[in-house]
Amino acid sequence: MIAHDIFAETNPAFCAHVLVAFTSAFQETRPSGPEATLAYLALPLAISNELAQTYDGTN
Repeated sequence: MIAHDIFAETNPAFCAHVLVAFTSAFQETRPSGPEATLAYLALPLAISNELAQTYDGTN
């Protein structure tokens, strides 16, 4: 059985780290940065385990 730690994924520090990492990577390509709504769409995608296999080979 594989344990899934949902509390680790809803940790505010983890979520803040994901948002900062996304924003930093986005700013490397587009210096003006992402729109606020786009940044918050990245969080559920990063946390979703159901979509993990679709990220293979992407950056």
